[in-house]
Amino acid sequence: MIKDDLLEEVFNIDLSETGFGYTLNKIGGKYKISILNVIALKKAPMRYNELKRTLDSIPSKFLANSLNDFTMDGLINRKQYLEIPPRVEYDLTVLGKNLVHF
Repeated sequence: MIKDDLLEEVFNIDLSETGFGYTLNKIGGKYKISILNVIALKKAPMRYNELKRTLDSIPSKFLANSLNDFTMDGLINRKQYLEIPPRVEYDLTVLGKNLVHF
């Protein structure tokens, strides 16, 4: 009886207003953890094509959108160099490093 009540309570919790729900919203999805993990393991800035080659199963559009989301959420720094051809590098912010905890 207590077990059923506990299960019902667990499944009826609204996680959207919790820290856990917030985190899942930012990093949840099919590939987002993989993207953060690759950048964290490299421990150095990565360019888009390097990320794309490493994560070849991820569609380009999803990778680009995820990098933009991470940049807006403050998890990744995006550094654009004023060169021709243009060069952009991605690296974890302090918040991103704390999230991945390496």
